[in-house]
Amino acid sequence: METRPPAPMGRTRTQDHREIAAAIENSDSDSGKPENMTSSGAALTDPLVAGTDNPTVQVSPWAAFINGITSGASNLAGLLPTGTFLAFTTVAPIVTNNGTCDPPQYLWLTVGTTAFFAAYCFFSCFTDSFQAPDGKVYFGVVTLGGLWTPQLPAALQPADQATYKLRFSDFVYALLSLAVFGACALMTPNVRSCLFPDLSSPVVMTVPIVVSFFVSLVFSVFPSSRHGIGFPVTPVSATATATGSTGSSGSSGSKAD
Repeated sequence: METRPPAPMGRTRTQDHREIAAAIENSDSDSGKPENMTSSGAALTDPLVAGTDNPTVQVSPWAAFINGITSGASNLAGLLPTGTFLAFTTVAPIVTNNGTCDPPQYLWLTVGTTAFFAAYCFFSCFTDSFQAPDGKVYFGVVTLGGLWTPQLPAALQPADQATYKLRFSDFVYALLSLAVFGACALMTPNVRSCLFPDLSSPVVMTVPIVVSFFVSLVFSVFPSSRHGIGFPVTPVSATATATGSTGSSGSSGSKAD
C-alpha cells in the first residue's frame, strides 16, 4: 500500500489546498484573455505591425484605368437611352400604323413622336438629382448657376451648387445619347419602313451597331457624373447634411458664415 509522504514542517493540508485552488483560478483567467494579452494585462505588440503607420495603398495607373472602364461599363444602362428607346419601340407600331403610314396623317404622327422622344433623350442629359436633408430625392435642371429646382424651398436646396453647374461635357453626352437613340430608333422596322422604305439592309444592320459601340466605348472610358432622370440617385453630400443640421437647429445655434 502506497503511503503519502508527510507534509513539510510548518505547512498544513489546508494551505496546500488553497495553493492548488489559486493555481487553477490563475490558469482559467489566463486562458480567457486574448492571445495578444499577457497574464499581467499588457498587450503584446506584433513586430510586423509595430513599425507601420497604416500607409495608404498605392494603385498603379493601369489598375486605375481598368477600374474606370469597368465602372463606366457597369453604368451603361443608365448612360445610354435604353429606357427612352424601349418606350419608343412600344408606341412605334401604333403611331406608324404597323409601318405603313397610311393614311398620310400617320407620317406626321411618326415624325412628331420620334422628335418628342429624341428631345426628351437630349433634355434628360441636363438633369441631375440629389438627396435632400429630409431624406427624399429631388430632380432639377443643371444651369450655369447650379441646379435649378424651383419646386423646393430654400432650406432643401443643394448646398454645393458648384457641383451642378452646366459644363461642356453635358452637351457632349447629350449629343452622343441623341446619336444612339436616333440610330436605333430610325432603324426599327416600323419607322424605317415608314420613313426610309428604300434603305438597304446592310445600312440598317450596320449603323446602329457602329454608333452604339462607339458611344458605349466613350461612356465607358469617360463616364458621366450626372444622376438625372433614369440615372442612379446621387447620395446625400456632407454639405447638404451640414446644411440640414444647421437649419434644424437654427433657433438654438448661429449660422456659419
